[in-house]
Amino acid sequence: MVGIGVVPAGASAAAGPPAWGPGTTTQLPSGAVGSGFQIAQLVAVACGSPGGCVAVGYYLDADGYEPVVAPVTDGVLGAAVEVTLPAGALTSGQHAELSAVSCPSATLCVAVGEFEGASGAAAPLVVSLTNGVPAQGTTSTLPSGALTNHNQQAYLGSIACPATSFCQAAGAFQTAAGTEGLTVAIANGSADGASAPVLPGGALTSNQDAYFNGVSCASATSCLAVGSFINADGNEGLVTPLTDSTPGTSTLSSLPNLALTTDQSASLNAVSCSSADVCVAAGAYADSLGGEPFVVTVTGGTPGTAYESALPPGARSTHDGEFDAISCAPAGTCLAVGDYEDSVVGISPLAVPVSAGVPGTPVTVPVPSGIATSGGDFDTVSCVATATCVASGDYFASGGGSEGVILPVTGDSAGTPLVVTLPSGASTRPNVELIGSTCPSLGTCLTVGDFGTTADGDQLLSVASQPQLSISTTTLPSATVGEPYSTTLAAAGGVAPFTWSLSRGELPAGLELNSQTGVISGTPQSAGSQSFTVTVAGTGSPAQSASEPLSFSVAAVPVAVRPVPVLKLKTRSAVVVSGRIALSLSCAGAPCAGSVELERSELVTVHRRHKMQRKRETVVVATAGYSLASGQSGAVKLRLRPQARADLAKAKSGELKVMAVVSLVGGHPIRDRVELHRKRAKRAKLETRTDFVLR
Repeated sequence: MVGIGVVPAGASAAAGPPAWGPGTTTQLPSGAVGSGFQIAQLVAVACGSPGGCVAVGYYLDADGYEPVVAPVTDGVLGAAVEVTLPAGALTSGQHAELSAVSCPSATLCVAVGEFEGASGAAAPLVVSLTNGVPAQGTTSTLPSGALTNHNQQAYLGSIACPATSFCQAAGAFQTAAGTEGLTVAIANGSADGASAPVLPGGALTSNQDAYFNGVSCASATSCLAVGSFINADGNEGLVTPLTDSTPGTSTLSSLPNLALTTDQSASLNAVSCSSADVCVAAGAYADSLGGEPFVVTVTGGTPGTAYESALPPGARSTHDGEFDAISCAPAGTCLAVGDYEDSVVGISPLAVPVSAGVPGTPVTVPVPSGIATSGGDFDTVSCVATATCVASGDYFASGGGSEGVILPVTGDSAGTPLVVTLPSGASTRPNVELIGSTCPSLGTCLTVGDFGTTADGDQLLSVASQPQLSISTTTLPSATVGEPYSTTLAAAGGVAPFTWSLSRGELPAGLELNSQTGVISGTPQSAGSQSFTVTVAGTGSPAQSASEPLSFSVAAVPVAVRPVPVLKLKTRSAVVVSGRIALSLSCAGAPCAGSVELERSELVTVHRRHKMQRKRETVVVATAGYSLASGQSGAVKLRLRPQARADLAKAKSGELKVMAVVSLVGGHPIRDRVELHRKRAKRAKLETRTDFVLR
């Protein structure tokens, strides 16, 4: 079954086209078959958030085919984990797989597929995943009339989860009358009820071959399943609305006017709903020229007029074309993809824009550079915004094997096709298939499938895009002359590794840019400002680059002033009294860029003896250091704050003095002296102010 990528509600496009990185693979669970005989494939992928996705599929071990899930975080494929099957599953000769997945929230995803029970009967498989970790698989009881022996071939091939508590899955199962369409409502990750919708009037009642290929939901109460069934005229398109998990009246799909009225072979292969009442289904039907791709709009569960799609120039006269997948943006524009028969190279990829339910002119799909091709096809598509989609598939190389190809499509114009770069160990004829895709946003698309290796056989494959490359660094920290400097430029989006360069201007002398790491480092040699432009180039496809203008400032070295000793007292007797010194620094006109620090202070009483009189004085001694930026002017204040008046009362006579000495580089010592008589000293505050300019 083909996995169809559906854009989650609220998704928006990133600016600019995405850049795709190389394909990545991951290790299969222990016990996987090797030695060139492995068969493994990722079939579908869905994302609960742009960076958190889950891919599902299958692989081969000694017990048979087993279902597997692999988380994809920020585009990186994580370790593959085997899903534990429901109780009673075959323990050997198993044939189980997961075919589709949908993520209604950032933490919850639900996957569906099939497995074989103990009797060998194939049964529906439902797996709930929380943060990418699968719970044990569960199954669903089948509608009445289902076969119970090994002839039962029930499966679920598609799923849509419009709400965290509700999903709708669709597929087919076997009855005595043949194959019948199957729908299963899934509540909170567990199968809640299976139904066999009643087929349209005229459907065969024996040897029936009805099945659903796709399901899409515009809301929890509005879903649509499409597929095929058989009536007397042949295979016809099947349309079944699903309301509140209950199948509505199934109808025969309308076909274009030239459709055969007998031996018809019509099928609806995919559907995408862009609103609660409007869905567009795509598939193929037969006219007198052969197989033709067509689309039909279904409104309120009722098919409208069907339109055949034109084929590109050079199509074979006996047509053989079909649509395998379709995706519609919220605005209603769609892209349908598949293949057709070219008269020269055979099967070729087909991509057709659909507007208002009518196919437009087929997109001209360029042959990828370096591919000698004999054709190809598209299996999956995901649309992000109006007329912006990504198609994925493969090209058949003329030398054998196939290469994975991704094609961006905007409106009716194709971009440059990307040939996927495969992981190491890929075979020279790798047989690449890209089957499932999703685009939560234009810059975060994923496509999954498989590729062949030389040593182990087929391996899981995932290819991721990244948002448009940009430079997130917009400012640079300043530097100082003579001091080591280092800062790292940062890029956002794009595909690493990156290459950095200067596209305009130059870095200041002494600095250089590392082209591989984006680090600007060195020792600036001179002060000043510099402007320049940096450019970063990514390694994805298509090639991306981004530029950003930056400016850089280098400051001069600040002048530091060392502290100098101050007053030295020589006296025979001195009594230290308790006191407190405080210093403050202020600059004229602006906050100071420097600092002042008190290193030592003393309050001493000095006795001096003279012939005629005795003299006692109290002196403050302070030592301070200063540091200012060049050119600033400032003032230093020294304050004496005695802790008690008793400290001053000890100076019974004489003078109370405050002395400060300031020494500046390039200047001269300045000495200020303030004298205060004892009778005024009771104010308990003395202050001296020294003004200076640092040159």
